Amino acid sequence: MVFCKKFFEEKGIDYELSLSEGKGSFAQETINFADNIEAAAIIIMTTRDIAFHDYILGANEQQIIANSYKVPVMVINPRTDLMKYGYGGGF
Repeated sequence: MVFCKKFFEEKGIDYELSLSEGKGSFAQETINFADNIEAAAIIIMTTRDIAFHDYILGANEQQIIANSYKVPVMVINPRTDLMKYGYGGGF
């Protein structure tokens, strides 16, 4: 979030922050929000260090990619060189 805000402000890009209702998982809240605003796409970053339970239950990004509303998803791999800007890991 810190990285995105800084990047958008440096580039003069308008943006809006929205808080979720907190009634579901991060993945489901993201999917519901995208559907509610009729988003053209969702952009996510993959989980950098996938844990054992992610293989069993599925990582958050897999739930978003396979969303029931069929909103297209662009997936970006994390860059370790951006850690200095506040990126600290997955979701």
